[in-house]
Amino acid sequence: MEFFTLKRHIEELKNSADRPAILDRAIDLPQSGVGLVLKTSSGWQCCRILLSHENQGFWFSPNIEESPKESNFVRTLNRHLCNARLKDISLYESIPGKAFDRICRLSWVVKDRFFGEKSSYYLIIELTGRISNLLLCDDQFSVVDQFRATNNNRPKASYTPPPVDSQAVPPSNIDFEKIGEIFSGPPASWREKILGLSPTLCREISFRLKVSSETKPIVIFQQLMQELSGPGSINLYHSKGKVASITPALLKHLEPTAETMRFGTVNEAMEWTDRHIISSRLLEELRSRVNATYSKTLAFKEKCLRTQQELISNYEDCGRLRHLGELILCHIHEIKPRVAEAHLIDWTNGDEVTVALEPLKTPAQNAQRYFHRYKKALRGKDEACKRAKEIESEISWLKEQMWFCQTAEKAADLLGLAYSLDKAGKPKKSQLRNVKEGKSLKPLLEIDGCKFYVGRNGRQNDIITFKIGKKGDVWLHANDMPGAHVIAKKAGGIPNDNDIIIGAVLAAHFSFAKNSGKAAVDWTDVANVRRIPGGGCGRVSYVRQKTVFIDPTQALSLLSPITGEK
Repeated sequence: MEFFTLKRHIEELKNSADRPAILDRAIDLPQSGVGLVLKTSSGWQCCRILLSHENQGFWFSPNIEESPKESNFVRTLNRHLCNARLKDISLYESIPGKAFDRICRLSWVVKDRFFGEKSSYYLIIELTGRISNLLLCDDQFSVVDQFRATNNNRPKASYTPPPVDSQAVPPSNIDFEKIGEIFSGPPASWREKILGLSPTLCREISFRLKVSSETKPIVIFQQLMQELSGPGSINLYHSKGKVASITPALLKHLEPTAETMRFGTVNEAMEWTDRHIISSRLLEELRSRVNATYSKTLAFKEKCLRTQQELISNYEDCGRLRHLGELILCHIHEIKPRVAEAHLIDWTNGDEVTVALEPLKTPAQNAQRYFHRYKKALRGKDEACKRAKEIESEISWLKEQMWFCQTAEKAADLLGLAYSLDKAGKPKKSQLRNVKEGKSLKPLLEIDGCKFYVGRNGRQNDIITFKIGKKGDVWLHANDMPGAHVIAKKAGGIPNDNDIIIGAVLAAHFSFAKNSGKAAVDWTDVANVRRIPGGGCGRVSYVRQKTVFIDPTQALSLLSPITGEK
């Protein structure tokens, strides 16, 4: 974010921000950044702070999208700023009178709920390109914690801002002679001599100087400064799915190659950029990466299943081993010692059967060898069938996760998939660590006092079933196919038949049977659902279920208030 855009943004927020704004909790965002969930007079808002280079900045949004993991910095924010009041938003001046560092600070006041003492904290947001950072400081500007570890701002040390050239002058202090001297040099050197200039603005000045060669440089510079400081609209320049610039100025050098959109405020431009450019691209990148990981694991599991099936087919003829042993015992006195094979008559059909023998063993020992091989084949067949059943269950779970991946609407849903799998195809324990259990999951619908929770990935399925669901709540899932877990929860009572039908419609809609004319949905008390030991997130078994047949298209009318579709 350019300095003049940031300055305009802070002025707009000061004029339009809701008061008071109380911090409910801090969250990690799917992108590299932190979200501050605020309770304001107009409802819930999320101050989204992104440090990624393309959409770097902060803005307020009603969209609260939370990553399933909780970083150390977010835990620090929740520990120190819980129920804190946002006091002020301002630019940070590393040098008095020179607030051109693209650094802003959010001032917070925390009141101790037991003793009533007030403490002040500052959240420093460094929007300085690739070396951006986020730091929490106390009232003495001592660093409490930082989002990205740096050597110059260690905890308990005084905050040190990025260095600023003290010889550079503010744009308002430049005279005619000075501007001519500066612009006589290469555009790359202008940033070092004028505070607040970005590479994009330097290119715009260079372009205007070439186009209007007869106009004095000081006039061109003053015109640009008026555009940057004036009350005009905010211009968003983007091309091929990438953001070129968000600025109050008209960037004429970008107009031939980039599409231009205009917004009333910087906040609106940032929100549109995140929703239509950044988040959509992140969603597709994550979808491709997660799907590739699951596809690789699925191919490995299918290979293991074929191996077990081959073993089962080899063991199918194990009864013949027992029959050969019985033939040897039946003709034990006819078999000559130290022979490699014997030709015996099968009493079942009268045919002659050739039986392989070990010459060094007696006929009785050879018969026992066949009986031993028969028992071993029986055990192997049982073990192979058991393993094949387990692999089939793992394959079914993997296909369910791939379906969740394909139907995910948010990046947070994809991050919720435990897609880092070990060789056994199970989620690593580190993927499940530091998860805020169930705090961020809200009911998808609430009808007649009954809340309906729907899991959008394996982790959410696990949370709503075993953290949110309690005995007496109804658990629903599409019969014998991948789909979401649905919990129908009614405060102070048990869901009735109509609630079960609504839950079944949602379970059918969020499953493979979404486009079918009729779908079978199982439902039971959540107390009858059990995790599969050693299985992945969301893998369960259940008993005492009942089945209803539902038309999944009925969900469209239920979800229309949310999706806006009719």
